[in-house]
Order: sequence, then C-alpha cells, then structure tokens
Amino acid sequence: MMGYRFTPQVNGTITQLGGYYSGTRTVRLWQRSNQSFLGSISVTSSYNWSYADLASSVSVTSGTEYIVAVYLTGSGGAYNSSWSGPHTYGNILVSYTCWKSNYNSDSYPSWTRENYTYHMYGMADITFVPDS
Repeated sequence: MMGYRFTPQVNGTITQLGGYYSGTRTVRLWQRSNQSFLGSISVTSSYNWSYADLASSVSVTSGTEYIVAVYLTGSGGAYNSSWSGPHTYGNILVSYTCWKSNYNSDSYPSWTRENYTYHMYGMADITFVPDS
C-alpha cells in the first residue's frame, strides 16, 4: 500500500481516485486524524494517469489531512525519484509519501513510514473539485 498525505487548502469534493501504475489496483482514501475510511475503487492503469469515479463523491475540509494510497499486489508500481515534498498542486498540499508492506484492507493501516519527503511511491492520486 503506497500513497501520500495531503491537505486541501479550501473545502471541496474528491470525485475520483486513480493513479499511475500497471494493472487493476484498489485505490483507497482515509481521513488521517480520525483514521476513518472514506472510499475506494478499482482502477486499471497501464503506466498512464487513470481515474475512476467514486460511487459517492467525498466532501473534504480545508486544513484536514487525508491519505490516498494504492494497493500494488507486489508489482506494477511506479515512482517519481525527483519528487521532494512538500508541494502544492492547485488547492492541495501534498506533504509526505507513505507506505505499508503487504497490506490490503479498508481499515486504517499502521503505516511502515508516513513522513517520507523524498520520492513519490505508488503513484496514487485524487481528482479534487473546490467548492464554488
């Protein structure tokens, strides 16, 4: 399970989960502070950015930290070796990458590492729509 910690800078909605990897993988979303599971979806990618609509969009709050991560089944992962965070992308602050070995569950993981600022592993992602 590999992904990143992020904080919206404005209130909004996450409408899709996805990523950049190879194969059909489960991408999950949690709120970090209360460790609540917010949603997941299977997404197929062939080392290109691919996304799928969540069954129900997830409202997220400015200043609250979330984690998106993809279960890679031991293969098909990608990474960006030049990423060194934190970085702001639009209205989203991506602060750290995180991972948990051999983990595939909707329950909040006890992360092996959740404060890594060098390299982006797993390449999970979100589609964020700010409130108007």
